[in-house]
Amino acid sequence: VVDNVERMKVLVNDLSDISRMESGQLSINIKEIDLQPQLDQALKGVMSQIESRGHQLIEDIDDNLPPVMADGARLVQILVNLLSNAYKYTPDNGTITLSVHQRENDVEISVQDTGVGMSPEQIEKLGTKFVRFDDNEHVAQQSGTALGFAITRNLIELMDGTLTIESEAGEGSKFIFTVPVAGE
Repeated sequence: VVDNVERMKVLVNDLSDISRMESGQLSINIKEIDLQPQLDQALKGVMSQIESRGHQLIEDIDDNLPPVMADGARLVQILVNLLSNAYKYTPDNGTITLSVHQRENDVEISVQDTGVGMSPEQIEKLGTKFVRFDDNEHVAQQSGTALGFAITRNLIELMDGTLTIESEAGEGSKFIFTVPVAGE
């Protein structure tokens, strides 16, 4: 019951976010923040699932990251979505790598997995509401509405970031996004 209530809560929140994005009513609170608390909060939110699947988590995070201009709560939402997708679409005992590095006027954050990966056609359709790629048995077994990535992509854009996807079917995926350094 508790799990079903949590799934319903996530679905309602995702539908609400999508609706507000489409109507231009979603407000975000961009301000100067330190990244480490958001990284810690996101990792705390997904570690039990990562560990339950036997995945190895590698953290490749620069020391002394500069403050960034972002909405802290929405940044956690982005990270949790990307990390959740990584553990869901990586068969048990895989590897997930979270990398965070300063790149001139941005901080680049990437989540890479050793999962099922995607074809170029799937990458092109990724983020289309309610479109799932259930042609892979492992993917078909995962729950989800295909709303999370659409929300993630929009949130990154609202925070003046960029998003890049590198993936190959059967070889895993890497999602790379940027957030602007504060004061740049």
